[in-house]
Amino acid sequence: MTARMRAPAKPSHGRLNILVGVAIVLVALAALGCGAKSSVPTPTSAASNAAATPTPVGTTLLAIAGTGNKTTDPFHASGDSVDVTYSYNCAAPGSFTINFYGTNGSPQLPDVLTDEFGTKGSDTKTENLNGAAGPFHLEVNTACAWTVKVVGRP
Repeated sequence: MTARMRAPAKPSHGRLNILVGVAIVLVALAALGCGAKSSVPTPTSAASNAAATPTPVGTTLLAIAGTGNKTTDPFHASGDSVDVTYSYNCAAPGSFTINFYGTNGSPQLPDVLTDEFGTKGSDTKTENLNGAAGPFHLEVNTACAWTVKVVGRP
């Protein structure tokens, strides 16, 4: 006597359709939250909040260029910090240092903004003012050509 093999039974499409329907109803009820309001901002409310509080634009407090060592004229700033953008270009590899000084030349703030060695470079550093308003000044030490710009609130 030979045994016949049968394919496994398939679930009925009727039961599968019922299970899918129940899952859809449960997801819809969860999404409605039984009338509860969502605390997640919608794209419309997030966009209107961003428009209501614009990011302040900084003012250029100092913009200089030169070659070699330079101590800048004093400048004042307010707020938490200033951004110092610099670039330098050397004919041969050399050092480039910028020191940031507080009132009366004392380094009341972290005073070394950058200390690099190379033929060229550029970057923007944020200098925390630690509650001081100035006067401030920069000291550039290099044999290279350079540019420096300080942006912040006057």
